[in-house]
Amino acid sequence: MAFQGGGSRGVSELTGLAVLLGFVIVTASLVFVVGDQVVSDAQAESRAETGEILVKQFDARLGSVASAAGNGTTTLSLGDRNPSEVSVRRNGQLEVAVDGGACTATVPLPSIRFTPEGGDEVAYQAGGVWRRGDDGDSAMVAPPDLTTQGGALSVSVVDLRGGIPDDRFRLRKNVTASRTRTRDVRRTLYSAGCRRPDNVTVSVTSDYYRAWGEYLRSEVGTGVSVFPANRTARFTLGPGDLPPAVDDSRNEVVDLQDPAVVDPDPVDHRFDDVNFSIDKAVGNTYFVSARPVADGKLVGDIEEFDGGAVYRPPIDVVVVMDESGSMGGSKIADARDAARQFVGLTNESRDRIALVGYDTGSRFVRVGYQHYFSSDHAALNATVGRYGAGGGTTINRGLNASLAVHDIESNFSRVRHVILLTDGRNEPGDGVCIAAGFPGETAACRAEFDDRTLAGARAAANQDVVVHTIAFGSNADEDLLKDVKNVTGGTYSKATTGSELEQVFSGIFQNITETEQVVRRPVSTGLTVDGTKYVPQTTGNDSNVASHGGQPNINDPGVREAFSYAVNTSDAAPMNVSAVSLSCSDWQLTSVEHTNASTGRTYNEVRCTNVTGVDRTVPHENVTAYLAGADMTGFRDAGEAWWQPDLYNETLAPYVNASGRLDVESNQAIVVYDFPDSASDYGETRLVMRYEFGLPESTTTATVVDVDVTEVEARD
Repeated sequence: MAFQGGGSRGVSELTGLAVLLGFVIVTASLVFVVGDQVVSDAQAESRAETGEILVKQFDARLGSVASAAGNGTTTLSLGDRNPSEVSVRRNGQLEVAVDGGACTATVPLPSIRFTPEGGDEVAYQAGGVWRRGDDGDSAMVAPPDLTTQGGALSVSVVDLRGGIPDDRFRLRKNVTASRTRTRDVRRTLYSAGCRRPDNVTVSVTSDYYRAWGEYLRSEVGTGVSVFPANRTARFTLGPGDLPPAVDDSRNEVVDLQDPAVVDPDPVDHRFDDVNFSIDKAVGNTYFVSARPVADGKLVGDIEEFDGGAVYRPPIDVVVVMDESGSMGGSKIADARDAARQFVGLTNESRDRIALVGYDTGSRFVRVGYQHYFSSDHAALNATVGRYGAGGGTTINRGLNASLAVHDIESNFSRVRHVILLTDGRNEPGDGVCIAAGFPGETAACRAEFDDRTLAGARAAANQDVVVHTIAFGSNADEDLLKDVKNVTGGTYSKATTGSELEQVFSGIFQNITETEQVVRRPVSTGLTVDGTKYVPQTTGNDSNVASHGGQPNINDPGVREAFSYAVNTSDAAPMNVSAVSLSCSDWQLTSVEHTNASTGRTYNEVRCTNVTGVDRTVPHENVTAYLAGADMTGFRDAGEAWWQPDLYNETLAPYVNASGRLDVESNQAIVVYDFPDSASDYGETRLVMRYEFGLPESTTTATVVDVDVTEVEARD
């Protein structure tokens, strides 16, 4: 038995947007690479389901690039779908009207539609998947990228210019047009008088307006209207719905360096005290908010953990089994046993496995009522028994079917793998070869299917799917399997007996669970106002964030939305800012990676999943609040570790001018917490927060609509 290791891949994608009202219309550089066979090989499904899979793949690929920076050109293939069944329609639009239409911007809302003969229409629009029948009624299959939280609206739209010229075409981002559109829309919505709106009305015009209406009701509640005459769904956010910062009656202008207002008096543009108050002696109420500065959470060190399941991210694995005739007898029985053993190694609470079989075609081996992935060990083990043997061999079809499963049901928060087993080589048979344009199963036909297998491997690499290949027996195409593992960064193994095969599966499991960790220490902060302590909150889902006594771990790298405060304080009310380090008993690996440029070694970030108490409070002498004009050049050499962001040139850069002075609003303070007694010598442990008290002197308005428009063109 031979076992050759390849590099494992991590998936890195963390982003967090939190603005007063973030309206983001993004059309991304569509890095959409789908092998010619990925869709066409799902032939076991009905045409309706195939259409839904196709559109869901559009959704998955477009969604994955919607937040990507930069531009690019890529080629898109429809597989065996007739181009006449796929079209781009530009008869939809999204309109945002501020203050009853005083400032209005309209952006096209195109749809990519699959309309099979005799079946329901399935479409991608604004990040959602929609279905419409012959009667014109519509239903949502997957939700669009339109959400409202705390009065903030977030929308992502792919604005595709052009049609579907052929079954294979190019997509190109037009950077110049995108910048121009963005500038024009912003000028419209940010016009004087509209920067602090009393209301915002959003209208969606679409052939799927009824389904849009139902979805919007689930987002904003009542007040959504549907207008069949013009195919429109509409809702309005009124004064009570918009973020509190828009309501001037709840806020007042504050200058934190005014000694007549702030106690104690600031010295050299800074506070060295964690206790203070604001008092204009007129009974004012001030809105107070705070959030960590981007890249400002430098609390952590490097530690070694074992490769156990507690310290790794969840995995999605598709086991692709050769079901050709040569696998009959003891071979298929040994393969089933090895697959069952692999199932038992995974973590039933968060790992998932899907089963795919192939001979001259491919099939999804369904687990219970679930179509693809399952974490139910008992159901998986029972389903493994349905692997059979009979027919020829088309390795590419098994591989492509596994990629379709990942594309539809997996995501970049999970580590994605494929285990591809065969005891032979591509031998499609006469029927398949004739259908592919060859006179029969010739050497040229077999070579063609080898090329298709490698094309599938390249598609896997582009999707960050790692493929581990297994040659079972002495007749497998070892060269092809090694090429597939090299392209995807996986492993190649060979087994000749059932016991060796079980060892191979165990080795693959160990390979995909080995990690190096940067430990993100759990910390939290508190803001006490007039004797009441407030803890950070997030507008996103924080149910998986560990906490103690209501204090969440704001240093959790898995949190996409920034933690923040949003409270009111009155004149003369005493305030206190604080930070604590928390004790942790359980850890979990994340998909965030750091590679040491000098050693080439890669480390994953580890997050705390079980906080057991407060370790210690940061002493007040380790807390400093910096105000506008403060000299920040002392942070130029802050002693960061190689994996930490540069405190001066990265974390503080947005707030520091060319002279090294802090350039913030009159009501803002940058507070730096220095955590003492770091657990290791890897860099400094600091937390940087930005606090805001009331309104700044520099503005009497607030921008609550932020629009970005990116265009993509379809070409031959």
